[in-house]
Parts: sequence; structure tokens; C-alpha cells
Amino acid sequence: MTGFGTNAEEMAGVAGKIKALRQPVDEAGTNIGNTEGGKGNTGRAHDFGGQYHDAMQKLSHLVTNYGAAIEDFSSRLVNSKAGYQWSEETAADSFKGQ
Repeated sequence: MTGFGTNAEEMAGVAGKIKALRQPVDEAGTNIGNTEGGKGNTGRAHDFGGQYHDAMQKLSHLVTNYGAAIEDFSSRLVNSKAGYQWSEETAADSFKGQ
């Protein structure tokens, strides 16, 4: 984007880069959820019973939801691109008639 204008192609490019972030985020969420930490294998100082495992499952869920939000934001940018293109084409057409 330059100045106060909007470059619809740049929006689409950025949307693609943002969407590409979802896969590593989802993988991180899955890895967090697959942790084996829990009662008996985290050491005496960290023996919180099932609380550690439950917390990791919640964290996994939050990370996975963040991945979904990334994709949603990306889709919204793509949809905005179409709106900007339509607006610019309509404005250009109105000037052609004058």
C-alpha cells in the first residue's frame, strides 16, 4: 500500500502469507496436545497430577483456535480485495462517462 491508497493485489498477497501461517500454528497446537507430561513423569517438583495434562489440552485448543482465526482473517482480507476492486472499477467507469 502506498500513501492513502489501497492496492488490492498487495492485500491478496498479504492474505496468502497470513494463511500460510495456519499450518505451523495447527502443528504446534497438535504437538502441545500430544504431550505426555502428567502425574509421575514431570518430576516431584512439578507433580501436579492431571492438572498439567489438562492445562496442556486447553493450551492446545487455544492454539488451534488461533490457527482458525488466522485463516478467517486471511479470508476477510481476500474478500476486502474484491470490494476494493469493485469500488475502483465503479469509480473509473463513472469518470469514463464524463
